[in-house]
Amino acid sequence: MKHLIPSSLSLPTLWEDEANTRELFGWSSSLKFPQVDLEETDRALVVKADVPDLNKKDISIEVQDHSLIISGEKMQEKEERRKKYYYRERSSQSFRREIALPKGILKDQVSAKMHDGVLTVTLPKSEGANKAIPIEG
Repeated sequence: MKHLIPSSLSLPTLWEDEANTRELFGWSSSLKFPQVDLEETDRALVVKADVPDLNKKDISIEVQDHSLIISGEKMQEKEERRKKYYYRERSSQSFRREIALPKGILKDQVSAKMHDGVLTVTLPKSEGANKAIPIEG
């Protein structure tokens, strides 16, 4: 099979690029795809997402159809002033997580709070959302 890029050409990999970005701006890799925990109780579905170094103004939460969408963006600026040079770099990093929701979520009663870099979204369920069905016979 003929390769489109010669093997002698050294191109940076995605991982190297992300590592360089994290090193320059001090970002954690979890910002790109924040880790989430899902917990289902009798009354609600609770989603906890790790969003370190973000403020609530940087995060958007939406419930569309049967999905919970958590997205966010962090803008960062780095500046150095020395006698012989001036260095300024601006960049942004964003994420989007979409989580499928079961039927029976009360969309108008969804709530969210943030504490110590953890976003908690509580999605209340209707009373008959998960009803056990007895088997006859």
